[in-house]
Amino acid sequence: MGQWQTPNPAPADGSLRFAYEGQHMHGHRLAQRLGLNPHNSAAKALEQCAVVLIEHQHQTLALAVDTLLDAGQWLVQDLGRFSRHARGATGISALEDGALAVHLDISALLSHELRPAEGGHSHATTRGQAPSASALAHILVIDDAYSVRSSLKQLLQDAGYSVSTARDGLEAIASLQSQGADLVLSDLEMPNMNGAELTAHLRASADWQQLPIIMISSRTQEKHQSMAAAAGVSAYLGKPYAEIELLRLIQQFLSQNHK
Repeated sequence: MGQWQTPNPAPADGSLRFAYEGQHMHGHRLAQRLGLNPHNSAAKALEQCAVVLIEHQHQTLALAVDTLLDAGQWLVQDLGRFSRHARGATGISALEDGALAVHLDISALLSHELRPAEGGHSHATTRGQAPSASALAHILVIDDAYSVRSSLKQLLQDAGYSVSTARDGLEAIASLQSQGADLVLSDLEMPNMNGAELTAHLRASADWQQLPIIMISSRTQEKHQSMAAAAGVSAYLGKPYAEIELLRLIQQFLSQNHK
């Protein structure tokens, strides 16, 4: 049997230590990684929790969970727009008894970007709650279709970002010159100046060489992706895309730029 050990002093991120068969490893409460309060009256004592050993970034970690159930195979449904409010969730399944099971990305939950703040509170921003100014990154969305610009703008604002939009590459350059951006989402095919031409123009400028540019296009053939890569895009997503994957990619690029 393994044994939990609470470091003294306790680390700010709530991590623990777990000893098993002579091996000492880092551990976490799953509830705390989800932004829940692990100390409410219904929560089990740490010693009563089941333990799951997982491999994460080439090391073994211990995860304290309330209960272990049977393994099974289920049809996983995309969470869609609800995913932005569910930290670490990748999908949902309906069980035989009608209950819903949420599928978790454990690596995302344990990553630095998703760590809860001291006291177990989550940094997640929900609709109607504004993030702090220091956490507000600005994203420029470029697409000639109004519906695409509007849906992306709503998605990003709900996720806590400041957003501006442009209809083509020429408008995008004017927007960048007037208010800047921390990251760009751009369509490929647009009038006046398309996404590849815009990217090449920005990469030729010392001011924008390091600006993350994510291209989102229904053109997924290799020739289109090669053209975008040659122009200097940071990443290429085909339509339709999973919103949770787009948000994770955005967070990844923004984190890299702020290191």
